[in-house]
Amino acid sequence: MKMTFWMSATAIAAKLDRLRAAETRLLELAHRFGRNRAKIEVVDTFIPRNLIPLVSHDHDLVKLGNDDDSFVIHSVKVTSEQDKTEEVNAPLVLLHGYMNGAAYFYRNLVGLSSAFDTVHSIDLLGWGLSSRPRFELKQIEEEASHQSDTFMVRQAEHFFVESLEAWRHSQGIPKMVLAGHSMGGYISVAYAERYPERVEKLVLISPAGVPAEESPERQKRLDEARKRSLFFRFVVGTWSTLYSWNSTIGSLLRMLPEERAYGSALGYVQRRLPAISDEEEQKAVTDYLVLNNLLPGSGEYCVGAFLTQFLQGREPTELRIPRLKVPSVSFLYGAQDWMDIHGALRVEAHCGDEKDVAVYRVSNAGHLLMLENWQEFNNGLIHATGRKMNGIGSLPERVTPSDVHFRDAARIMSAWKNGVSEISSESLEAS
Repeated sequence: MKMTFWMSATAIAAKLDRLRAAETRLLELAHRFGRNRAKIEVVDTFIPRNLIPLVSHDHDLVKLGNDDDSFVIHSVKVTSEQDKTEEVNAPLVLLHGYMNGAAYFYRNLVGLSSAFDTVHSIDLLGWGLSSRPRFELKQIEEEASHQSDTFMVRQAEHFFVESLEAWRHSQGIPKMVLAGHSMGGYISVAYAERYPERVEKLVLISPAGVPAEESPERQKRLDEARKRSLFFRFVVGTWSTLYSWNSTIGSLLRMLPEERAYGSALGYVQRRLPAISDEEEQKAVTDYLVLNNLLPGSGEYCVGAFLTQFLQGREPTELRIPRLKVPSVSFLYGAQDWMDIHGALRVEAHCGDEKDVAVYRVSNAGHLLMLENWQEFNNGLIHATGRKMNGIGSLPERVTPSDVHFRDAARIMSAWKNGVSEISSESLEAS
């Protein structure tokens, strides 16, 4: 059962105003990270409510706009003000990760706009300054013949995929370079699966839900972390309890006094993001993180539908990406990332020459690589998508299946060569 906490309309409006202010501060800081001149603006796009598969379309928990027939998708739009002689190219669309928002890419927006005519960073439906409908999903008829897990996954995917497609249509974007971080990477795969004609290239940034099975390498890292850190054991225990209640970390934050929630978030930023040493920047990131997650929960409840308790995909994208009708897929991981790179390497291995797949590792970075090493991250994304480099800074390391030992690549490749059209865990066991 979801843990929900009543919040008055006045309290919600005040938190929305403070979240807008926190976003503004981050976007002001964005100009520090990039040498080109760029225009940064925020855009609210109205999308039809009836396109989203909800039991009821009457609930927008944050009451954005005055149109009862529309939800709002909030985004940051960046256009470079430097002279360009090349023809207009497909825009870059960035999708944030779990508990994050569009402004989490504040260190990347200006630099990336030097290679793309337009960069859009979106608050996914149910997060940030986008509408937050009650996350009660109606049954999708076309999935009625599937097993219950697949059924639940597809319902949750439609919530994000159809709202993103409605945003794209409203913006008049015929084709985009789609890049998603963590949970946004998972959603990017689901979108490319349903609307491949709208995706020129796909970039998956430390994406969630990739490995089709638990790798021994990841399990070893988790075991070592448990031994080293009492805090880690506390987080894992808290996460397991919340998961069993079908609740979220956001629910836990909303239970705390705001001062305590802020202190916890500041400690998280200081521990996880030592690259952000400036106090003003630390405070802006912390404010944005806290306020984003103190507002009523909506999109955050997708996690139980997409992932198991141990953060494996219920419908692993490792088995779905090779079937995408998208010509180019790139992965970016941090060198100290806790996300497992081996699933991406298996994807590259069994795609072979049939699809352009590349895996990169950004140095001096973990899961939040776009913040921890923003310059190498930018260079990697620009390089992976074939755009013109600005010649500043280093490229991330290219990692190939032959460089790293990983389990079961031979079995997966054999299954594909033998014409298995829809790989599942069961078919791998049988191969």
